[in-house]
Amino acid sequence: MRRRRITRKPTKGESIFGGIVCFAMGCFGLFALPSGFDPVFTGFKALWCLLTFGMGVYNFLIAAGKVRMGGYEITDDEPDDRRAAPRSDAEARLTELRSLYDRGLITEEEYEAKRRDILSDL
Repeated sequence: MRRRRITRKPTKGESIFGGIVCFAMGCFGLFALPSGFDPVFTGFKALWCLLTFGMGVYNFLIAAGKVRMGGYEITDDEPDDRRAAPRSDAEARLTELRSLYDRGLITEEEYEAKRRDILSDL
């Protein structure tokens, strides 16, 4: 069975929206979070602002095309040589037949008879 890995990447509109949201959250952190003499809270405020403004800049760079993203990326986990040669119907039937025999669902006589039947159709 072919396994595919599909990764969704943001579109230009989504990146712009993400940048706007990040800058809004950065402004919230900059102006709404109180500054005080507590060094832990001041560190949190600084970290909050750096992360949100950084994510906003990154989103705007994606939207501007400076960072390559957008759309879907589909990759196959199978090697190229296996993808290049599609399996024939007979090969698939023989593989399924062997699987049934290996799991003990059919007898050896049934396996050999059906195998000869499939090969005679070629």
